[in-house]
Amino acid sequence: MKVKNPDLLFRTLIISLTLLVLVFSVLPYLALIAGSLLPNSMTDRGIGFETVLAHRWTLSNYRELADPTYWVFFQQLLNTVVVSSVTSLTMVLLAVPGAYSLTRYRFRGRGLIRQSAIWGYLFPPIILVFPYARLLYLVGLNNTRVGLVLANVAFCFPFGLWLMVQYLHAVPRDVDKAAAADGANWAQALWHVIIPRAMPGIAAVAVFSIILSWNDVALSLVLVQDKNARTIAAGVQETILRTEQTSYGTFAAASLGVAAIAVIVFGLIQFRIDQRLREEAEQA
Repeated sequence: MKVKNPDLLFRTLIISLTLLVLVFSVLPYLALIAGSLLPNSMTDRGIGFETVLAHRWTLSNYRELADPTYWVFFQQLLNTVVVSSVTSLTMVLLAVPGAYSLTRYRFRGRGLIRQSAIWGYLFPPIILVFPYARLLYLVGLNNTRVGLVLANVAFCFPFGLWLMVQYLHAVPRDVDKAAAADGANWAQALWHVIIPRAMPGIAAVAVFSIILSWNDVALSLVLVQDKNARTIAAGVQETILRTEQTSYGTFAAASLGVAAIAVIVFGLIQFRIDQRLREEAEQA
C-alpha cells in the first residue's frame, strides 16, 4: 500500500514521539508537586488520578518541615550552598590561569594535558569515590566539608579546564600583544583584558561546578558519614533508603523547596549571563 503523503506521516510520527517523551518527562514533576500537596496517608501507596481528584490539597507537608525532626534538612541545605559555592569559586580560580597558560604558552606536555583533560569522564564517577575516600582519610579530611569540596573540585576540574580552554582560544592573541605594548605584564593582561572578554566562559564553568556539586550524591554519601555534614541530595536519598516509614508528602515538600532555591539561583545566573552577552553584542 502506497502512502499518499509520506512527509505528513513522518511529521505526525515525530510529533507523537516528542509528545510521548515530554509527557513521560513531566509526569514525575507533577507527581512530586501533587505529593507535596496531599496528606501522607494518601500517597503511601502511590499517586494516581483518583487520589489527586478525590482529596483536598493541603499545605500540611510544608508546615511539617518546621518540626525539629526535619531540621537536619536545613543544615544539609546550608552544607550544599557552602560546598557548591566554594567548589565553584575554587574551580574558577584554578581553571582560568590554567587555561591561560595552556593557550598562551608553549611547553612540553601541553598537548597531552589538553587532550587528556576529559579522559577521566570515560570512567563512572563511583569508581573514583573510594580512592578519594582513602586519600581524604590519610590527610585527616574525611567526614568534613573541606574534604567534600576537594573531591568535587577534583572531579569538576578536568572538564572545567577543557571548557575554559575553548573560550580562551576565541580571544585573539592580538589582545595580549596590545596589552603588552601598553606595559602590562601577564597578570595584568589576564585580569584587565582576558577575563572581561571570557566572562561567559567563566560563568559557564561556575554554573557547571555548582550544578555538579548541588546534585552530588555519591561523593557525599561515601566521604561523609555524619548526616549533619552531608549535602541535601545525599541526605534525602540516605533518609529515604534507610527510613522504614517514609513520609512521601514531606519529602516531596522538602525536595520542591530545594528545587525552588536552585531554580532561583540558576535563573539569576542565567539572566546575568544573557545580559552580559547582550551588552557585548551591542558594543560589537
